[in-house]
Amino acid sequence: MVFEHELNKLAIEWTISGDREIRLIGYKQDIAAIFTNLIDNSIYWISNTNENTLEIKSIKVDIVTADGVLKEISFKDSGPGIEENLI
Repeated sequence: MVFEHELNKLAIEWTISGDREIRLIGYKQDIAAIFTNLIDNSIYWISNTNENTLEIKSIKVDIVTADGVLKEISFKDSGPGIEENLI
């Protein structure tokens, strides 16, 4: 994994749960760019948040399928999140 060294160095726990054998329609490089950006942003905000405010530093990806069909990919981290007024 591209970010494994940095995740380990910063003690960020990461998990991927669900079916890893899903098929997506789209260009492989676009899907890779999406997840690279999400992980890079998570690492940045987790590592630049006051250590005292984070009990656990984590990134979690849940892949939800039903009857072999992708329903949802949930990406969560323990960073500060997006300010309400920016959503």
